[in-house]
Amino acid sequence: MAISLNTQQLYVVDSILVLGIFTNVIDLLTNMVTTTLSGTFNGVAANNLLNTVYFVDRFNNIVGVLDADTNLFVDTITGFFDPYSIAVNELTQRVYVADDNNVVEIDATTNSILNTML
Repeated sequence: MAISLNTQQLYVVDSILVLGIFTNVIDLLTNMVTTTLSGTFNGVAANNLLNTVYFVDRFNNIVGVLDADTNLFVDTITGFFDPYSIAVNELTQRVYVADDNNVVEIDATTNSILNTML
């Protein structure tokens, strides 16, 4: 789960074996689901300074970048192998993605890979 403080939205990655994997976007002011995003997401993190939400897609080996105002994907970052977890450091504007053997560092202002660690 991740919260966009600017839009007061909660992003909840959910999976139902029969229906697949999806993400519910919940308006925290009304406690209602406002949007459902389809995709094979398994991790999510928010960057409140840039008003973006990052989704790890383990099945397609990508990170999707979502604009929290529109709930539309604005970028796709490639270069991962089996990514499964994600975190954002808003102070440094870095995003960290754990994949099969590494931790990948991304510049949140350009959505480009900077470094691979481990």
